[in-house]
Amino acid sequence: MKSRLIAPLAATAVVGLIISGCSTSTDSSTASPGVTKDTIKIGALTDLSGPFSASGKVQINAARAYWDDVNAAGGVCGRNVELNVQDHGYDPQKAVSQYRAMANDIVGLQQVLGTPIVQALLPTVTQANMYTGGVGWASVALGNKVAQVPGEPYPVDIANAVDYMVSDLGVSKGSTIGAVYLKGDISADVKLGLEAAATSNDLTLVEREVAPPDTDFSAIVASMKQAKVDGVMLSVSPGQFGAVVNQLRANGLDVPVIGQHFAWNPAILKGLASDVIEDNVFVVSPVAPYAADLPGVKEAARSYEDAQPNGEKDWGAIYGYGMADLMHQALEGTCDNLTREGLVAAMRDQTSIDTGGIFVGELSFKDPFQPATLSSYISRVDADLPGGLQLIGTTEGPSAAGISFPKAP
Repeated sequence: MKSRLIAPLAATAVVGLIISGCSTSTDSSTASPGVTKDTIKIGALTDLSGPFSASGKVQINAARAYWDDVNAAGGVCGRNVELNVQDHGYDPQKAVSQYRAMANDIVGLQQVLGTPIVQALLPTVTQANMYTGGVGWASVALGNKVAQVPGEPYPVDIANAVDYMVSDLGVSKGSTIGAVYLKGDISADVKLGLEAAATSNDLTLVEREVAPPDTDFSAIVASMKQAKVDGVMLSVSPGQFGAVVNQLRANGLDVPVIGQHFAWNPAILKGLASDVIEDNVFVVSPVAPYAADLPGVKEAARSYEDAQPNGEKDWGAIYGYGMADLMHQALEGTCDNLTREGLVAAMRDQTSIDTGGIFVGELSFKDPFQPATLSSYISRVDADLPGGLQLIGTTEGPSAAGISFPKAP
């Protein structure tokens, strides 16, 4: 199944393309929460006030712009789509309360931002057979039939990044690399990817866990200098990303640094020397950077900029558009059965989704126990580009294939 992308042409062409891709059937075999003869109501639980609020706001603005375009062109299955957004501030208990309040009024969740939030909600949404998209890339979501992981999970990104250090950035097999990552939320996934890559490349790991409030990384970087690391992986918040890179520079550690996409925000550029970041700093991601010359990305940027001309140009805008498009595709497959069960089944029937480059390659959601892909995007930091990242290409090293994910019972 190919993605239905909104054409970046004249308004008449946009309308024609969307309508041609949507059934106008209004029949539904079973009444479903969130569906009326005129509307389809969906939900989003995101962070608009906590540690990942900068990207969360961009993602939601892009998603709203997407649905505004779709509704202006006729909607989905002859109905307008309404997006109910709740700000959990990265608080799992608050997110659970918000979900309970909206659950009887939505047919599916377009987004649940934050690994601890996803972990807290998975049992409930699974029991409710609630399509749950935009769950991020924590491997804990694999094996849940309702959860749509939009691309490769965190361990795959980590393994691909370390393999890329060895294959393309001069890190020799048998050497030592450092890793700084947030404790709790994704630490198990980070360790899984690091161990897979360390085993296949005969690497020694110097690992350091940090808490979200931490701002002083001088001791961590000093220990890595003493260990003579040849590269550093970062799975931290954007503010911590910049602080660690600055400490590496202050300690004379001229080594490649690869951060996971959630650690990157263009605002980091304001506090770093351009020669350091452009020579040494990279980002691994399941989502293409904002400035990527790919058709789906350019359309996502157009939609976002039309709605938010002064909005921050960040990967979050591309992701926000992309996760809305994935849900749109699933909804299109349920026009004759607009129920929660029908929506989940339509998502699981998708085996070759091409999003025009928003996500890496073609995605398959057929097997909930397996990643939709094992490839990652790799980008170089470039202060001259919108979003601050230049896409280098895709990468898929040998280590990712050796990661064991949950198996079907």
